[in-house]
Amino acid sequence: MDSRVQWAGMRFGGSGPMRKRICRHWYYTAMKMIALSNSDGVAWVSDEDTDLDCFSWYLKKSDHKWYVATSIRQGKKVKTLRLHRLVAARMGLCVRAGINVHHHDGNPMNNTRGNLNALGHIAHANYHAIGRMTDENSGQ
Repeated sequence: MDSRVQWAGMRFGGSGPMRKRICRHWYYTAMKMIALSNSDGVAWVSDEDTDLDCFSWYLKKSDHKWYVATSIRQGKKVKTLRLHRLVAARMGLCVRAGINVHHHDGNPMNNTRGNLNALGHIAHANYHAIGRMTDENSGQ
């Protein structure tokens, strides 16, 4: 395989436009890579969010998934910020407590604006429950 990375049926490579499928519709989005300090991996953000590479981003396990995060100091406290929630807030989405930021493609490394959506806890749980029921019915 060349310098591209295959994940969930989508190809990532370079910093140009990427063809992406969401719910039977294809669209192109321009994205940039952000290097992760504790792994060889990269996170993807939209062109509007490339200024976020000034932070040191790393992978952090939360519950059962890995997310891209950074730590900032606020006085004597250190606060962890997750990249997907920061991008969602910059998009104008509500990211208060009780709101989940959902990755449409299920890839927590893909933090592009077209891939994120804010859902209430119940709506988010229902979305994933429907996905699990569909997987069980299809025998996957």
